[in-house]
Amino acid sequence: MTCETCHAEINIGDWPFCDAGGGHSRGTNTVVADDVPGGFVVENGFDRPTRFDSKSDHVRALAARGLELRVKNAGPDDKVISRWDTVDLDAAKALLERGPQARREKADRWPLATEPITVTVGGVITSKDLA
Repeated sequence: MTCETCHAEINIGDWPFCDAGGGHSRGTNTVVADDVPGGFVVENGFDRPTRFDSKSDHVRALAARGLELRVKNAGPDDKVISRWDTVDLDAAKALLERGPQARREKADRWPLATEPITVTVGGVITSKDLA
């Protein structure tokens, strides 16, 4: 199917209407709610505790003060946020080897997996036939 407005090809799963960029992005089924029922109180970044009813209101209030939300590692003893500027070479090696290793394990489990399956149309098979 082709879009009448921008003449782009629309595939299954694409957004059917032209977006702001003049194209058609992939659709998603995920909705992230902006509102926070009951609101939430924030103390960091403000002179006094401030209540917000949505995440976007909080971000706008921080931006008005020249601030932003950011994830930050708290140092070598941080148990929550790891350092993103270092590489665990052993973990990287294991990740890279996982693909070929998984293929080998699958081949060992099902050595006949590449043989074609023959299907014959016939009557219904019941549990009595299997006994």
